[in-house]
Amino acid sequence: MRIANSYTVKQNIDALKRFFGKTGRRVVIEYILIGGFNDTDDDATKLKDLLKGVCCHVNLIPLNKTEYCDLVPCSKKRAYAFCDRLNKLGVSATVRRSMGSDVAGACGQLKNKKKKENRIGPESGHGPLPSWQKAGSSKRPEASSGTETRPAPAPDPRFR
Repeated sequence: MRIANSYTVKQNIDALKRFFGKTGRRVVIEYILIGGFNDTDDDATKLKDLLKGVCCHVNLIPLNKTEYCDLVPCSKKRAYAFCDRLNKLGVSATVRRSMGSDVAGACGQLKNKKKKENRIGPESGHGPLPSWQKAGSSKRPEASSGTETRPAPAPDPRFR
C-alpha cells in the first residue's frame, strides 16, 4: 500500500500514543510473523522496545503460505514461543488462529489465487527478492530509526 510509505514507524507510534492520550482506548497492533525474518526472541525484545509507552495488544499473525510469494510462514511452535516471550516482557499478545489455509482460503491466499500477476519474487517481473527476503536467509538489514524519510505531515487535529 502506498500509504505505508507516507509515515515512518516513529510517526505511527507517536500517533498511537496521541490516540490513546485523547481517547483512553487501547490499540491493536497487527504483527505478521515471517519465518526466519522477524520471529526470533531478539525480534520480540525489539518489538517490546518499539512499543514502549504504547497501550496496546499485539495480534500475532503467522504468514499464510501462497504459491505466489517466496516468503515462508513461521512454525506454530515458533509463533507461540514468540507470543510467550512478548507476554513475559510485559506486552499483551496473542496468536491469531488461522482458518482456511488448507483450502487456500486464508487471509491473503484468495486474492493471490485470483491474481497471479501479484506474484512476489523473481518471476513477478519486479526483479529478484533481496537476499534477506529469501527463504532460509538469516541475513537481513538493520532496523532503521524511522527518521530518514520525508518530514512528518501536520498532525491530525483530533489527536493533538
